[in-house]
Amino acid sequence: MKIGDRVGRLVIVEPRLMYGSRKAWLCHCDCGCVKVVVDYSLKREVVHSCGCYAREVSSTPMSNEEKTKLSMTRKRLYAEGLLVVSPVFLDAVRRGRVQSQKEKDKRASSNRGKKRSPEQRERISRGVSKAMNDPVVREKCRQAALRSWANPEVAAKQVAAILAATSVHPNGLERRVMELLERYWPDEWQFVGDGSLILGKMCPDFVHKTNNLLIEAFGRYWHEEEDDAIRSAYFADRGYKTLVVWGDDMDEVMLGKIRRFIKEDAFAAGER
Repeated sequence: MKIGDRVGRLVIVEPRLMYGSRKAWLCHCDCGCVKVVVDYSLKREVVHSCGCYAREVSSTPMSNEEKTKLSMTRKRLYAEGLLVVSPVFLDAVRRGRVQSQKEKDKRASSNRGKKRSPEQRERISRGVSKAMNDPVVREKCRQAALRSWANPEVAAKQVAAILAATSVHPNGLERRVMELLERYWPDEWQFVGDGSLILGKMCPDFVHKTNNLLIEAFGRYWHEEEDDAIRSAYFADRGYKTLVVWGDDMDEVMLGKIRRFIKEDAFAAGER
């Protein structure tokens, strides 16, 4: 290489020394920037610009034809053995992108406390709206959610996260039940409707501190009669007996139900 030679957008101006006395050249780029490039990279034409070309390419999205051409080129190189991919990467591709907890925590900490600009929010909103208006994308999202919730551990974490994010507190009916429990059975029951206890995919309202007993407080607006049997059977599969009290019950009726529920459990325990 000599002064005046051109490599891509770079024109060699004068010699330089860098990286432990390695030969290099000071180059002017067509965009007006200056860059020092080692002689080896210029001879092999590894570097063609100061970096402006890469920025232009990255800012211009690839067309579908370009993506198809790139994909076919990679497949041909794989078949000819000219492009080697590690088994770990191939396994990750087959299973989908799997991030470690360390990677997830790092990404979360880097974004924590940052606020997106109105332009960013609008761009994200347009992208999400465009994607979710596509029936194929919606179906893929639905199937992915079903697969995720099929795992009890993942479902429990998601339910707990939802309840924690919404800052759940006892409603009026739950406070009524809490007052009765504290008045007649002090320090025996605990409110867990805030997500502190997740059984499978469901979160009960109250749990006995020593026995596997649950109390659910249902309002008529949100629950149907069949919800009683559904919840009771669900928790029974996990080793818990469940009592459902309704918001339209008087305090005396509700108290009687709780007393009978506790006596029935004590009687069953005596039989055992």
